[in-house]
Amino acid sequence: NENWNNTGLGRIDRAKRQTVSNSELSSVYIYDGTTGEFKRIKYYSDANWSLLLPKVKEDFIEAGSGYFSLGSQIVNASSGYIYERPGAFYTQPTNLGFYAQYLADLAAGDAVNAFISREQAIVNLQKIASSLLTDQAALGYKGLLPWLEFNGASRKRASGAYGQQVAFVDNSNLSASLGSAIGALSDLTDSRVAQIRKNLDLFLDRQEEGYRYLYDTGLQQFKGGAFISTGGLFSYSAGTFGSEARAGVEFVSLRYDIDPTAYEKLKAATLATP
Repeated sequence: NENWNNTGLGRIDRAKRQTVSNSELSSVYIYDGTTGEFKRIKYYSDANWSLLLPKVKEDFIEAGSGYFSLGSQIVNASSGYIYERPGAFYTQPTNLGFYAQYLADLAAGDAVNAFISREQAIVNLQKIASSLLTDQAALGYKGLLPWLEFNGASRKRASGAYGQQVAFVDNSNLSASLGSAIGALSDLTDSRVAQIRKNLDLFLDRQEEGYRYLYDTGLQQFKGGAFISTGGLFSYSAGTFGSEARAGVEFVSLRYDIDPTAYEKLKAATLATP
């Protein structure tokens, strides 16, 4: 139910939802970026969440897909890259990977979006795969990418610190997503898809140098990143189990056979929160 934080109130609208009222127990809300408001799109009267959660998941996915109706406001036409957010003309490797993986699922028919057809997904994946190779060669460091800023039809390293460094988490998120995208496309016989898979695989191959550079054999962990101008490594490592890095650590370690046991060596740590 919506007894949020034991207050007896819903988290969003602060309405009482401990029992069914007017056939309504719990609701799904989406954020409307135009009005700055949360809008209720679904409500549920079934209190058995073990049965209801799959339906809630489907509704969230359906609601979230509406984001892609923004079209050119969120996707750069020349590169195929997705922006950080509407009106923000920069992006990061994590975004590029997640978007490529989503497009691959659409192209394969494993996901459906009313605003992106399977054909459009394939066409945009062609752009992304080509752009990744171009930017890796021109803007990357040892095969890894910094955050990128859009400069007309081309890209440049983003202004600020994130554009002058390559981070393990950003790049390993990208790598793992591209690996998933390649797998999602594996059953398609379209010749364009075969080239997409080839280009994505080549991009991953060229990242290996960077990941080996970041791996600290003494600590048996990946450093958090490197500074492009000096080649200096970050002082910290991507070494905790509870961090965003853990999925990337497993993928990178196994893909490049750097340290197949690196995932097992991640440290579990707990912190008290106020």
